[in-house]
Amino acid sequence: MDIRSYTRPVSKTLSRYADSLPDWDDVRERLPEMPEVSDAAVAKGLGWASIAIGLSQILMPRKLEQTMGISNGQNTGILRVLGVREILQGVDILSHRDPRPGLWARVFGDMLDGVLLTIAGTKTRKPGGFAAICALVLPVVVMDIIYAKRCSADRRGCRS
Repeated sequence: MDIRSYTRPVSKTLSRYADSLPDWDDVRERLPEMPEVSDAAVAKGLGWASIAIGLSQILMPRKLEQTMGISNGQNTGILRVLGVREILQGVDILSHRDPRPGLWARVFGDMLDGVLLTIAGTKTRKPGGFAAICALVLPVVVMDIIYAKRCSADRRGCRS
């Protein structure tokens, strides 16, 4: 069986909905004016987010385990160690003039978290709670990657 026979119905459905979507320029005109935020300010925000995530992993590991559906008590120590790493990365970003090393440390930490989440996903007893945790983690991961790349592309570091 050819793979195109499986994708054809999906592409037809998507194109039907895509034709009914408004033009992006029309949507952009209706949105309120957004202030310009510097890359340095976003990097600081990611530093504070890292500290908040780390504190939740240190202070509430059993609640996170319960929400993810892996509450057997064997992962509490792992979550606390990951929390310490998150806090240290946040402090690194906030305490240096150039946040690039801290941002890249977050990206590599996100890769480790992704591996551990994948393993946890195979053992979860609460798929809904696990999906909620993943939905909370994903936007931060995307921001980490975007701003690590943006700050690294500029020779002067993050733009103020």
